[in-house]
Amino acid sequence: MNSIINGIRNFSDTLKSKLQYALEDFVKIYETDENRVEFDFGKKYIDMPNRLKNARNALDHGNTKYQLSNINYYDVELVRAIIYMMILKKINMPNEQIGKCVRIVITGFE
Repeated sequence: MNSIINGIRNFSDTLKSKLQYALEDFVKIYETDENRVEFDFGKKYIDMPNRLKNARNALDHGNTKYQLSNINYYDVELVRAIIYMMILKKINMPNEQIGKCVRIVITGFE
């Protein structure tokens, strides 16, 4: 029974670590110019995994006082971009093309 409880307790850490891994992979592919990720997704993009973990925890546990902030909009857009990246990686598209395609879809610019 303790292993089940510990598994549930560590779920949010697993979510955070998976988001962190995906974010690091995304930055490697997307960051063709210095600070491109920061420019397109906000200066605090690096904290996205922790913010989403906290939002999930608050909403899942019925925290009625928790409020989403403007930065969560950037987080959602960043996760959307990461998902596009993952799909394009799955079809073996070259990283340079992935970065360009994702940027066009997300920002409308190449």
